[in-house]
Amino acid sequence: MRKSAITILGVAVMVIALLSTTNKLQASTGTPENDSTGVHDPMLQVANNYGINALGIRAVGTTGITYKHFSPKGNAFEAILGFGNNSFSITGLSEKYANPFDSDIIDLYYGFGGHAVFQSDSNLGVDRNRFDDADDAFGLGVDFILGLEMMIPDTPLAISLDIKPFFEVATTGNAYFGIDPGFGVKVFF
Repeated sequence: MRKSAITILGVAVMVIALLSTTNKLQASTGTPENDSTGVHDPMLQVANNYGINALGIRAVGTTGITYKHFSPKGNAFEAILGFGNNSFSITGLSEKYANPFDSDIIDLYYGFGGHAVFQSDSNLGVDRNRFDDADDAFGLGVDFILGLEMMIPDTPLAISLDIKPFFEVATTGNAYFGIDPGFGVKVFF
C-alpha cells in the first residue's frame, strides 16, 4: 500500500514536470553548441534544451524519488529520498557523466556520496534482515554509483539502470554492505 502511494506520487510529480517543459520543447530547435572544446556531450545538450534539473523515480533496490541537478560541465548532484519497510533514507551523490559509446542518447555516469537511513520498529532499506532488533535505528553509509542513462529522443525523458554499492554502520552496532541495483525514469525541466 505504501509503495503504491509513493509510486503514484512520483508519477504525478513527473507528469507535472513534463507539463512544465511543454514550452521548452516547442522552443528547442537544433543542436546547441556545447562548449569551446567542440566535444559533443548529450547530457549537456539535454540540459541546454530541456533544463538543468531532473525529477524522477527509482525502483528495485532503494525505491523512491530522485532529483538531479546538472552543472554546465556535465557533472551532476543527485539526491534520492528512499522508502523501505517502515524506514526512509536520504542519499546524496556527486556524479560525473561520460560518453564512452560515442552515442547521442546513451551516457555512462559514476560517482560517490553518502546516505543516512532511519527506521522504526522494523528492518531497514534494501535488505530486511539488516537490523535484527525491533528498536528504532539510524544508519550512516558511504555510497558509490555506476550507471547508464538513455535519453528518449525528442522528449525531456531519460531512463537509467545503475548499481549503487554501499557500506553502512548503524546504531545497533551492525555493519552492512549492499549492491543496491536501480532502474529509474526521469523528466528534465
